[in-house]
Amino acid sequence: MNRNRITVRYAKALVEMASEQQIEKEICSDFELLFKALNEYPEFECYLRMPRISESDKIKKVHQLFSDSFNQLSLRFIVLVISHQRGQHIKDIVRNVVTFLHQKQGIYPARLITAQRVDDELVQKIKSSFESKLDKTIQLQVESDHRLIGGFVFTLDNIQYDASLATRFRNIQKQIQ
Repeated sequence: MNRNRITVRYAKALVEMASEQQIEKEICSDFELLFKALNEYPEFECYLRMPRISESDKIKKVHQLFSDSFNQLSLRFIVLVISHQRGQHIKDIVRNVVTFLHQKQGIYPARLITAQRVDDELVQKIKSSFESKLDKTIQLQVESDHRLIGGFVFTLDNIQYDASLATRFRNIQKQIQ
């Protein structure tokens, strides 16, 4: 079966169950934490994906790490994914769960890349400005990239607002040539 179809089906099933039980926010926070763990600790994702490690060992590790803080539905779902030998898809499934739950709650992920690190006050102003213009609640991921030289790049729903000096310089260079 297609990898994307698998991850979407699992994610939609969990979102539907969370909606029925009216625990969407709890499940969302659990899966945001799990997604963060998978991103920040690649060896943990590798452990869950490794076919040589038995499912029972993986399930024990998941219980050891998350049983105290996760909702029972979240925990049972992760165990189900592992026991059905879908560990290699865990990160994509988790990402889809978070995305679908955010969409249900009207929260849209956005990305702000700045040339230099900026303080929280400026980030909040930029976020508020885009939220009011787009009439959407935004969950902002902030990064810095010195190659922008100055300014910022804001991305939401495959729409990009590029106010960087690097892009302006490239445009000027194209016009000159």
